[in-house]
Amino acid sequence: MFLYSCHLPKTGGTSILYSIRESNKANKIFPVGNASLKRRNKEFINFCLMENISEFELNEFSHVSGHSNDSKLLTFLKYNPDSFKTYLIIRDPVSLFWSQFYQNKINGKKDVNPESFLLKRGGNNAFQFYKKKFSSLLQNPKNFEINNFLKLFNFIFETKNISNVLGKIDPSLAEISKQKRRVRKNMKRFTPDPLQSDKVFNKDLLDFCAIDNKFYLDCKNVINNDLYTNNSFDISFLKNCIKTLKSNFPKDKVRDYFKENVLKKYIQSKSSSFDAMTIKQWDNIFDEYGTDFNEFMN
Repeated sequence: MFLYSCHLPKTGGTSILYSIRESNKANKIFPVGNASLKRRNKEFINFCLMENISEFELNEFSHVSGHSNDSKLLTFLKYNPDSFKTYLIIRDPVSLFWSQFYQNKINGKKDVNPESFLLKRGGNNAFQFYKKKFSSLLQNPKNFEINNFLKLFNFIFETKNISNVLGKIDPSLAEISKQKRRVRKNMKRFTPDPLQSDKVFNKDLLDFCAIDNKFYLDCKNVINNDLYTNNSFDISFLKNCIKTLKSNFPKDKVRDYFKENVLKKYIQSKSSSFDAMTIKQWDNIFDEYGTDFNEFMN
């Protein structure tokens, strides 16, 4: 089975990747997120830098996901409805907000408070994320139609149900998906913010996130009683969208998009902290493709 998605941070995508890696399928993952942009991920780097992009085979992988993924990538897909499956993970806005807030603090922004974080983050975080990521597959409509968006996914499930449904979608992941992951060291002394239990704040939070809440409920309402089958999935619609995508987005243009907007931007965001050894390590990688660090960054 070939599973495809693009997940919003803190919706559970990492848990799915963990299950796949632990099931000895690590070499079959093509992640397009922060972890995939580090030097150890030769798969994504090779995709961005290889000379003959027509030789890239997306179907060699069994799972594609990540925060930086974009539906443009499906221009490389050889569509087989029997094996290719799309999924969408959703999470209620209040739970999602608090998870993102704590992640932000863990990442070093300890002085941030819930009110300021909410204002900076905005109230349509999930809606805008998925609108951007799947607009290419929906032929870049001027008006985002939720009904068409929902037709794209074989499976839709909530973050809280991942361990229960993942094994049903892919039986090879049934056992590993139910195992508890280790608690990270920086979470062992975790204490919740007092506002998390404040009913008034959470009500105001939900009101502020009205757009995201409507998006969440629209998605939730099409989930079958089995907690993961999407009652709105339209295989003909998805097939036609992929066919049109291939016409609108040539392979070389899509590769350049990921090269410039994902890989290069990631390196630029980190390069100020690179020491000479790190730059040398990147140089060794770029050398395989006939360039070097400075040339790539310019």
